[in-house]
This record gives sequence, structure tokens and C-alpha cells, in this order.
Amino acid sequence: MLREFVVNWLGTEDGTDEVLRRAWARSPWGRVPGGFPSTYREGGARVAPESAVQRRKPRRYQQAGGRQQPARCFALTTLPRHPVVEQAHGAGDLKIASLAPAGCDTDNPCMLTFFNKARAALARAVTVDEAKEIRDKAEALRIYAKQARHAGDMERQCAEIRLRAERRIGELLAQTVKPGNPQLSHDATIGLSELGITRSQSSRWQLAATLPEEDFERYVATSRELSTAGVLRLVWDRKRRRAGPSSGGHILTGPACRLREKLPDNSVDLFLTDPPYAEIECYRELAELAAVKLKPGGLCLAYCGQTYLPDVLTTMARHLTYHWTFAIRFAGPHRPIYPKQIQNTWQPVVAFSRGKAKPGWIVDMLESGGREKSDHDHQKTLSDVEYLIEKLTSPGSLVVDPFCGSGTVPAACKTLGRRWLACEFDSGTTRVARRRVA
Repeated sequence: MLREFVVNWLGTEDGTDEVLRRAWARSPWGRVPGGFPSTYREGGARVAPESAVQRRKPRRYQQAGGRQQPARCFALTTLPRHPVVEQAHGAGDLKIASLAPAGCDTDNPCMLTFFNKARAALARAVTVDEAKEIRDKAEALRIYAKQARHAGDMERQCAEIRLRAERRIGELLAQTVKPGNPQLSHDATIGLSELGITRSQSSRWQLAATLPEEDFERYVATSRELSTAGVLRLVWDRKRRRAGPSSGGHILTGPACRLREKLPDNSVDLFLTDPPYAEIECYRELAELAAVKLKPGGLCLAYCGQTYLPDVLTTMARHLTYHWTFAIRFAGPHRPIYPKQIQNTWQPVVAFSRGKAKPGWIVDMLESGGREKSDHDHQKTLSDVEYLIEKLTSPGSLVVDPFCGSGTVPAACKTLGRRWLACEFDSGTTRVARRRVA
């Protein structure tokens, strides 16, 4: 019961009675005039006798067994159920919430014991399950501490444990996840769903784990409110600072040929673009431009569709050296190609080089970060583009996109600290792209 649960959490009998006493004092029954009513033990927890409940005549009830019963012990039915609590402890076991309304602050030895034990358990955690269990417990406790008055210190401590757990989960996931990939590798025995982790959480927690320990501890010590979003802001700010003043660029309106007069020869580190798939002439124009403007060994990457893949390869190979074909596996349902009766699950990205390529190590199968079409019907997923740019260039490198659409490539360059020059034929779409990098 409740007492056993508190003892298991704290790992000691010391302070258990204090937790229960404070929780009782915060409950409707503990505020009966004249002090505590007479109590008795039920499964090791203090509860009000039925006569005291009837005398108090509380306004809140909970439904049980087809009849209305007085809300007992800590009146937990006055607090909304939260999915984290239900997931971690079961929908029917909401007595975990009694710890939060108890008003136990961090000066209480029993709560300090719990927080210290949680930190020690995180340091020993060697699996994602272990770290996630600590994270879910801390988040459940934080939620209910937030709803209780005079529980600010306790809420902050729980938020700190949650952030530390998320960083630890991110470190563990990074050891089993493909680089730059928010999904676990294709092992039939491992998957995010089995761990109870979404793709978004996996991506965010892995990113949070990249923040240096010194910066994280400074954030915990000085920030008024601790949150995952706050940690991620520090990560992106750090990337921008490292990029320095060499980042920035322009988006031109007009055909791709305008880039010829804007770019010096042998000046571009990477071409990355998404031309109209059916217009093979665009791929020819791209290859001709890259053959002159790329640095020796530089790469030119272009999205394309499987239907046009043979023509694209033949056209670009007339001007550049074929390097590789990357595959981006779609997130969500398959995409039917009705004329071919094919359920399409991936998209090719062809890579050509000027001479012999000089890239770093990179995986050729990416799991897409999700479908993003908020700014354009043919918009590409930002995380996919960021991965390719980060792996194939260095901070300050020049990236060119002759068919930039809504500006995903410039947006990724801005985040990663790369210079960019892009071009878009449609003036309305160009305005959308410029807003994204403004």
C-alpha cells in the first residue's frame, strides 16, 4: 500500500512517517478544525475512519464498484490523471500523487534521500529502461508538485532529475541509434515503441545529451525554470557561436542560372537540392553548374523519384562522377504508386562529385524525422537535411541550393552555421523561404 510504496521509493524507513503526516495535513481530512481526527491503519497507511468522513461531508466523490464512495485518504480525485503517471504506475494506482500534495520541500531529509538516490541510480543506469523509469517517476512527482501550493523547491528538484534522466537516455540511445537518426536501428528485437519512447523524444534527448556537462550544470544552477526546451536552446546557441560570423547567405528569386554569375568557380563545398522530379532538364542544369562551381572533390546531392532515377543518373553522369545513392525511409504510412502497384517506403538522394569525392563517414540509410509540409507541398524534413549538411560539410562551408522551394536547406544552414546561396523561381515561395531564415 501507500506506506510500502513510500518506503520503496525512499529506500529507508526514516522519514516515511513525516511524508505521510504532511500528506495527511494537506488533505481535506487533515484540515478538520481541532487538528487530526482519530485515525486507524489500513494497509499501513493513515486514513480517516468512516465516521469522520461522514461528519466532514466532503463535496468531492469518486465512483467505485457502481456506487459513490467518499474520496479517501488524500482526495486524489481532485487532481487530474496524467498519462505519465498512468503509464508508469497504472491507471488505478494514483496514490503516487500523495507525495506531491504533501508539501515536502527539499529541506526534508526524506526527500533529499530520494533525490540523492535518484541521482545515484542514474549514474549506475546501463539500459534505457532503467533511466526511463527514473525519468517517468520524477516527471510524475513534478506534475503533482506543480499543482500543490508551497512546492516550488520540490518541483524544481524533480525537474532536475527528469532532465538528468533524459540526458542519460540520450547518451544510451546514441549508442544504439544510427548517427543523425531519431529511430533505432533495424533490429527486430529493439524499437522505440517497446521502450515507450517517441521519435521526437529520442531526437530531443539525444540532442540534449550533446550539451557539455559544464554548460548543463551551469544551466541547472542558474535557470529559474528547468525544461528540456531550455537545454535544447543552449545546444543550438552553442552551435551558432561555434559557427562564428562566417554563417549567413542569400535567397535569390529567379531561375537557377542566376547562380552562375553569383558564384566564383571552385567555391562551393556542397550542392544540396530538390529539383522537380519530372523535369530532367533541371538535373542537367544542376550538373553543369556543379561541374564548374564545386571545389575539387565536392559533392552534389539531389533528391529524386524512383520513376525518374535512371534518367537522372544518366543525365548527371555526363558532367559529374557518380558517388552513391542515399535512401531516406519515410516516417508513417507507405506511399502508394498506383501505376506501378508499389507501396513506396523510401526516397533516393543521388550523390555525384567533381572528381574523386572526399567526404567523411556517413550512413546511407536515414530514417526520416517525419512529414513536414507546413510551408510548401514539397517541403523536405529539416532533420534529414541537417544530417546530410552536418556530415558532409564543416562550419563556415558554402552550401548551394538552386531549387530551394520553401527554404529547408537555408534554414538548416542557419542552424548549423554554414553559409548558403539559394535560388527559387516562384516569388511567393521565395518570401516564405526568406521568412524562415530571417
